[in-house]
Amino acid sequence: MIDGLMGVKSKNETVVFGCGDCGIIAEQAYGAQNKDQLAYLLICPRCAKILGEWTSTTARDTELREFAKTVKLRT
Repeated sequence: MIDGLMGVKSKNETVVFGCGDCGIIAEQAYGAQNKDQLAYLLICPRCAKILGEWTSTTARDTELREFAKTVKLRT
């Protein structure tokens, strides 16, 4: 699930993910949805908004790769 995430692509094709509200670069975090399940998160360090949440690193990487394909080059 991606919500409020933005991306910026540099000239060398590197994509940086950040908060769509305040523009700060997102940080990875891990949170327990319940005691038996781990969630993989992208969080804004300024406003603490959860920008993405996944149940596995595979799901996270797949969705972020697809999202990165839609990011435009920063001019």
